[in-house]
Amino acid sequence: MTLLEHALEKKANVIYLIDSIDKVISIPDVDYHNIKMYLHNKTRQDFAIPNKIPIFTEDEQAREFWNIIKDNLCERDIDGFSKVSNFFHLVSASIGSNELKNIFNDGQLLRSTIRSICILDGDQHSHVNLRNHIMVFPGSVSPEVLAFEYAKKLFAENSSFWESEVVVSMGCGKIWYREHIAKEIDEIEAEYLRRQEASESKGYRREANKKLFEKYKYFMVLLFKHWVQNPENENQLFKFYKNLHALFCKVSRDHGLNPNDWKKLSSF
Repeated sequence: MTLLEHALEKKANVIYLIDSIDKVISIPDVDYHNIKMYLHNKTRQDFAIPNKIPIFTEDEQAREFWNIIKDNLCERDIDGFSKVSNFFHLVSASIGSNELKNIFNDGQLLRSTIRSICILDGDQHSHVNLRNHIMVFPGSVSPEVLAFEYAKKLFAENSSFWESEVVVSMGCGKIWYREHIAKEIDEIEAEYLRRQEASESKGYRREANKKLFEKYKYFMVLLFKHWVQNPENENQLFKFYKNLHALFCKVSRDHGLNPNDWKKLSSF
């Protein structure tokens, strides 16, 4: 099996024949898992392993964004993504970006125990390192700020978003947005500037933004859904999808999963 795995990794022309009683046939998709299945005379279900690939993110807002992106990709089912989507396990732990980078950039830890994927916020794009299993969310800011900025953009453009059935039914129109969310964002910025002058601003803006996001989470989810469905954001979403595909192929075998279950990578 070790030799076969090595041959497959080197793209050798491996042909595997199986006994079909009255004739011999070759299996169409030759990979490590299929050969192992036939050698042991078992079905794919017999080899089903409940292991999943852990995904680490910075906070609850990031995990909310992940769920929206994953659902959107499942609906499109590009390259059979819906089949592999259940192989991911979103770890419910909030770990700062610096701590996550330290963990995943530790070579010894990465080789011995870490067989996971780290997804940092978009403002950490300069720290993408697929070799060490590190990628980032779409956008160039944190998920909560992305939602705030996107709402501001939709408001300024008088987008049809505000007239959609779900937004209207929830009472989240333009006036509501202006009098609540936009107003509270301005208050956060004013307080941040005041604290900055007093050298007391460290961590304030980020924590205040998180609290505001959680306060209006039901509306933020609508913004995330609209963002991932907006054709203007296709390139950013595809880059995320491409990196996720690369890391899935990189760590799947360590969890007893078949990387060929997510067979190919095409454009949207």
